[in-house]
Amino acid sequence: MSFFYVWIALKIILESLPISSSTHLAFYERLVFIFEKSSHLLCCVHEVDHMLHGVSAIVLFCFFRKKIWFLLKNIKPLFYKILPLAIGIICADAFTAGCYFLFPVLEVSRIPIVYGLALSLFALLSLRFINQKKYRKVDLRIFSILGFVQGLALLPGISRLAITFVVGRWLGLSPKKSFETSSFIFLPLISGAGFVYGIKVLFSSYANQVLNITTVCVMFASGIVAYCLFWFVSRLAYRKKMWIFSIYFLIPIILSFFL
Repeated sequence: MSFFYVWIALKIILESLPISSSTHLAFYERLVFIFEKSSHLLCCVHEVDHMLHGVSAIVLFCFFRKKIWFLLKNIKPLFYKILPLAIGIICADAFTAGCYFLFPVLEVSRIPIVYGLALSLFALLSLRFINQKKYRKVDLRIFSILGFVQGLALLPGISRLAITFVVGRWLGLSPKKSFETSSFIFLPLISGAGFVYGIKVLFSSYANQVLNITTVCVMFASGIVAYCLFWFVSRLAYRKKMWIFSIYFLIPIILSFFL
């Protein structure tokens, strides 16, 4: 059972870093054979995985609480400015959803993880070559492109946060705007997934095994760590230093040949 708690902590914490959380979780599962050691929870791993997106959503809501509260408080006077933002996010998530349903049909999960990891590495490294003096505003075209790119992050080894941030920068967005846009187009998806699957787990036959006091404590502590790490990543992004994570990708790339 302890392996399951570690898995939960890793799932929540790694979501705040541009390093492909799914890849690291796959490595962890292979290293400790979590499914064999916790076979009685095998049937609910998929549901719990999506449920934990709710914790990541809470982290994002807390991090952007001031901006979100400002928009909600001024929704009437800023309606015509908020509406294009809402339409853009919906459009972006529509592209992501399309990839979510299309990729299983194409069996893209068979693509070796190392390809996605290498793509993430070179994408982050390319930030070193961006030298913009004027920044663009986010429009529907940029939202659509980022939504499609976010969908591509469903491919094995690709970091969603890294790839959407990098593409946003190459499309002319400022570091701060690219980071915020990457987060906001992700927020509705994980909020919905966390809510829907949270209800499923709550009313499932294994609810008592998953939603116990220990699990809640692990999720709470992991959420705090995730928030701190997300703050750290945001500081690197704003200071044009996120490319540093490209160096880290050498580690999972090497591991992918042995695991």
